Amino acid sequence: MGVIRLILFSLILIQTTAYSQVDFDKIKQKRLEPITIDTVNEDVLIVEKRFATLYFKKADVREYAIPHNNLGVRIDQHHNNLLEVVNTSGDTRLVDWWNDYTDEERQSIHGNPNFVNEHKKALSELYYVGADLIHDGKFMVVDKASGEEVRKGLKIKRVKGLYGSRYVEFLLPNGQKFWHLVTRLGE
Repeated sequence: MGVIRLILFSLILIQTTAYSQVDFDKIKQKRLEPITIDTVNEDVLIVEKRFATLYFKKADVREYAIPHNNLGVRIDQHHNNLLEVVNTSGDTRLVDWWNDYTDEERQSIHGNPNFVNEHKKALSELYYVGADLIHDGKFMVVDKASGEEVRKGLKIKRVKGLYGSRYVEFLLPNGQKFWHLVTRLGE
């Protein structure tokens, strides 16, 4: 009797799909709905991008940095640098000089295209965690051009790249991207 239960349980477990993140490759286009974050009373992670400033609650980042699959099993993805940043009290500001700028632009700004600061590792660990938070609406975005909070017109859009690669771009109402992910590499 115990062997039969074990076999049945195994068959059910094998057929259960377990994902630790959103499958962004299946998204063609989706509207985003940000929240307003109280930056005075909440500990906030501020991420400066080229065209926008993003705000995440540190508690949300902490929760998403320790992912669980659908079965409740913890998946260790090594977000140690990111957790070190979000476990500090108060607001933390990270400036992303790598994802939105070319080597020439980094050369003109910093005098070195291979510029590295203490937050580069934390930002690389925030790459997928931030995308999940944005997808789930746990973020606030301020357009750098106008200096105003953007509440409407944000969207995720799938984009085809070279040689079969695919990207997902997170866009402001004016079409400028404020986050992106590579979902499929080409040849």
